Amino acid sequence: MVPDQATPMALNGAGNNANIVAEIVMSFVSAMNRASPFSLPSTAQKIILALERGLYAVRRYRHISNPGDSCPQAAFPTLDGLDLSPNFQLEEEGRWRWAPSWSLVFVRLLSLRLPSAGMPYPVLYENGSRTIVLLDIPSSIEHGQSTSHYLKSCPALKSSYPSTEPKGIKRDAAIDKIPISERRYHASLQHQISSALTEINEHLSGRGGLWCRKRGALLPQQDGHNGVLSDHNAPRHTAPTYPTVCTDHLSTASIVPLILSTTEPRNNLPSQNNIHAIVVHNPRLHRAIIDTIDRGAFYVPPRATFIRSSLKLGQQAFLACQKHKLLDTRFDLILMDPPWSNRSVRHSGAYQTSEDQIVDPFQQAVDIVRTSLAPNGLVAVWVTNKASIQSTVHGTFHFLEYHLFEEWIWIKTTVHGVPVSPLDGIWRRPYEVLLLFREGPTSQPPRRRVIAAVPDLHSRKPCLKLLLEDLLPSNYNGLELFARNLTSGWWSWGDEVLKFQHESQWTA
Repeated sequence: MVPDQATPMALNGAGNNANIVAEIVMSFVSAMNRASPFSLPSTAQKIILALERGLYAVRRYRHISNPGDSCPQAAFPTLDGLDLSPNFQLEEEGRWRWAPSWSLVFVRLLSLRLPSAGMPYPVLYENGSRTIVLLDIPSSIEHGQSTSHYLKSCPALKSSYPSTEPKGIKRDAAIDKIPISERRYHASLQHQISSALTEINEHLSGRGGLWCRKRGALLPQQDGHNGVLSDHNAPRHTAPTYPTVCTDHLSTASIVPLILSTTEPRNNLPSQNNIHAIVVHNPRLHRAIIDTIDRGAFYVPPRATFIRSSLKLGQQAFLACQKHKLLDTRFDLILMDPPWSNRSVRHSGAYQTSEDQIVDPFQQAVDIVRTSLAPNGLVAVWVTNKASIQSTVHGTFHFLEYHLFEEWIWIKTTVHGVPVSPLDGIWRRPYEVLLLFREGPTSQPPRRRVIAAVPDLHSRKPCLKLLLEDLLPSNYNGLELFARNLTSGWWSWGDEVLKFQHESQWTA
């Protein structure tokens, strides 16, 4: 059993955050102590996994609790069925006060995870039902990678993009060409988005008003590695891009997973090509570094696994892991952002779209879902606003007997909460949709959430790990397909999976 008393310690200069971490840990330990004795190693792992949710819940409470709010008890997780919620008391002015009653013990066990205590909190606002969220994109990725380092970004958008929308008779003619069902769908989205923006704006009024955190770590305008990718609207920074190597000559020995060092943070390799089309796994509870002679260093988050290749080229390595059970390849979550056909992307050459590839990458991803998704697992698919693409996704998963479970709308705004383009635009809509599917029929309509966020670099989406975990078991296994960065504890697979992991993209 864990002792009842211990002396609290200052943790890596985290200040008040150290007390938050200590209190969270104590709630976990207290709950497990009441249940039964436990072994240190297995419990350490469970607590570390649960800490990510617990710290998120406390920060959410401390940042957004307002007079009149309902008790935030439900925000706290469970661990192996045990209630980990601390006690709350209602004060006279109507604000819920966090009233921990546990002893401060077991803190040293989790000091190794304390870099996360210094991370910026990515959720700037969230309503009680969690259907309206204001998220900061850079800090959401930092949080998703369990790092205290800062992700380099671009200046936050201060004003909307110049409108290219048709007007007058031309607009009426364009609207007439849109099917009525599609018009109703987007009108419904736009109504919900408008209400969400109003609610967020009312919350931020008098609190500074900005819709994102200050972006102090900016990418340089000109750099031999980073460069600048421009389209017809505005310059966009991009991370280093490297040529794809041919792997047709690789032997079967090359599909053996590369397990990074469990004791040393730095792993030296002669070339980035040594980690192409193979499974790479970081077993550490800290960030690992892959240091290559030709391309510099890449950061790998704690417990992250990745395959740097297209889905086609990485299939052999992935199947080898599946066949020999070298790593867990059954997933409770499969998140994907397929390279859908997109006119502006084709013009800019930012990345290959589905039209540039012989085999449809979405269908390749669906094959992975069919063989690798765990029972009752969750599939999340980013789609464009093109009706044919949404119809394809709905039809594909309906055929596989998955139902639409939730629908998340990412509305892109300026720092002042104004949509980056007209909300009722026809040619360029300021939002993207994430469709979430689960196996089996349902009689319930899909739940909608609106996620507002100021856009960052081109092709960089918000990390939704914090929100997705509300829908997943405590010890879940996640996979992101077509990934452009890594996530702590997840598998990530894509030919640009290290796009934003290079050392040039981060600062201490």
